[in-house]
Amino acid sequence: MDIAIALVSGPFGALALSVGLLVWITKVIFPMLKDYLETQNKSLSRLVSALSDTVAEHKADREMFVASLEKLGARIEKVEDAVKHLTRKD
Repeated sequence: MDIAIALVSGPFGALALSVGLLVWITKVIFPMLKDYLETQNKSLSRLVSALSDTVAEHKADREMFVASLEKLGARIEKVEDAVKHLTRKD
């Protein structure tokens, strides 16, 4: 009985407990961690895709805004010419 207690509470018991914990971790924790990381990877890929779409739409909006400003500038020049023509004293 003393030998069994010495084996369980001594270095052999610590080694057996360590091996048992390593086996449990590889069979239980690693698969859960793998599933969690795969889920996070899918979520991040969706976020990156949505961000890319947002950037592309923003670029299109910016190009349309620049084109509108250019058209507005041309129309303002026409109005200025018309006002100059009206206010000119001949």
